Amino acid sequence: MTDITRAMAKFVKWAMQEGPWDGCDLDGASVQDKAEELGLLVKTKYDPEIHGEGDDFGTDAGDDWFVLHPDVIAAVGGASSD
Repeated sequence: MTDITRAMAKFVKWAMQEGPWDGCDLDGASVQDKAEELGLLVKTKYDPEIHGEGDDFGTDAGDDWFVLHPDVIAAVGGASSD
């Protein structure tokens, strides 16, 4: 098992425990924080030429931006936005 596969398994276990099993609601911030902690997300700087224009969050060039780790993309066999 690869490191990224272990991290994804830990994330699923965490999400199940924090969400439906413990009856808690997960929010985007906690999901993002946990994914970053496990190395599933990589923090970069927002570049509209790379990440696209017109996000709904008021993001400006140079702001923090999170992308899936390349190994996550490879593991799920698809594009970064799938």
